[in-house]
Amino acid sequence: MLQAKVEKNIVYLLAASCLTNLSLFSINIILIRYLSKKDFGVFTLLVSIVYMYIAFSELGISQGTIKYISEHLTLGDLEYIRKHIRNFFFATLIISLVFLLFFYLSLPVWKLFYNYLPTGYAVFLALIIFPYPVVRYWNAITDGFQNMKYALFFSVAREPLKLFILLCITLFYHLNIRSAVILFVVSSYITFIFSYLIYRLFLLRANITFEVAMDRDILFDKKKIRYFSYLYVSFLIFWIQPNVLYLIIGKFLNPENVAAFSSCFILNNIMWVFLLPVMDTLFPYISSIYSTRSIFEGAKKKIYFVLFIVITSAFIWVLFVYFFGYKVIAFFYGVKYIIYKNIFYLLSVSLFFDSFRTLFDPMLKGTIHANILLYLELARIIAIIIFGPVAIIYGGLPYLCYLLASLSIVINFIKGFLLGRLFPINILYFYVYAFCLFLILFSFKD
Repeated sequence: MLQAKVEKNIVYLLAASCLTNLSLFSINIILIRYLSKKDFGVFTLLVSIVYMYIAFSELGISQGTIKYISEHLTLGDLEYIRKHIRNFFFATLIISLVFLLFFYLSLPVWKLFYNYLPTGYAVFLALIIFPYPVVRYWNAITDGFQNMKYALFFSVAREPLKLFILLCITLFYHLNIRSAVILFVVSSYITFIFSYLIYRLFLLRANITFEVAMDRDILFDKKKIRYFSYLYVSFLIFWIQPNVLYLIIGKFLNPENVAAFSSCFILNNIMWVFLLPVMDTLFPYISSIYSTRSIFEGAKKKIYFVLFIVITSAFIWVLFVYFFGYKVIAFFYGVKYIIYKNIFYLLSVSLFFDSFRTLFDPMLKGTIHANILLYLELARIIAIIIFGPVAIIYGGLPYLCYLLASLSIVINFIKGFLLGRLFPINILYFYVYAFCLFLILFSFKD
């Protein structure tokens, strides 16, 4: 019964992931095709700065909500779940407004670093900071109940809606930075309205009252805050990493190089359409079943199978990019981006090593070892911030890609080594397998 539920959830999440990522992919293709390289680079920087505040405004609440609801649902403690939902909904509302205000106060500082950014557009685009954390929190509640069909409902109200509005703009209006900013803001608030209706439908069916409260004992639980911080940093780094990279490139190179790197990064993220649903399903599942160190003893074969499929799929993607990457770029973006095919390939190699995290991250953050994930991902982003500018100055975008691939190798090797020490599983054979596949890549000649 439990296995059937997990498999059904993976199907829902895969559908949601495909719908969201394909819509987002289509949105970026349209923006890249209709905007000049410079305009797309500037717009990417605008969105990156705003998304940094959105990511920070999470404060680990969404990820922590998934875990705590999953755990207490298994214990049958619905009263605790109700208290958590109404108190942290209030916290999410306040925090999102605080970070919106903080963005406006810090905007002059961003102008010092990027004097070519249009301030007026940044002020208007920042309005999306409020609705996003709230919608994410509602989605986290349904994920915590492991009712992933609502994840599909929420996904329909997000990027597909934005894509529809964008298509209308390109057909009946002129697409530029101004209209793109208006699109992002308007679509985010329409998404907010539809997501609220979806959330209320879930509460009705779950027999939970829509309430808002502020209980200090719930909000300021030290154990919960500490765990939220562990989840928060690892979640934050995963989502802000591309934005940090865009900002570094925008500072030390120019908007055209931001457009080049982001266009290749967007193409490469197609692979995460298939990897993220597995990761997102494993996290609440592991959180609900974890009790002792030996919990994975009977699941060794399944763990090994998942890891084998993930690594092999990522390697096939690298091969595809190596042989057909330039054709893919030309098909989606046009010939003006073909010169960046090597960046596309190097990013696919980095993703190959990062595919390990599809299993490693849920096993760490779904148990009592989320702090390990925090320290390792924090080390990754610090290394990018410190060595990223150096790599760009001495070798441009290719050297930056080499840095990303090297960090993926080191970070995921340490994760696997520690998992082998913490749980009765042996990851060594998969490193040997991945290393052999990696050697095959070096056997190709340019």
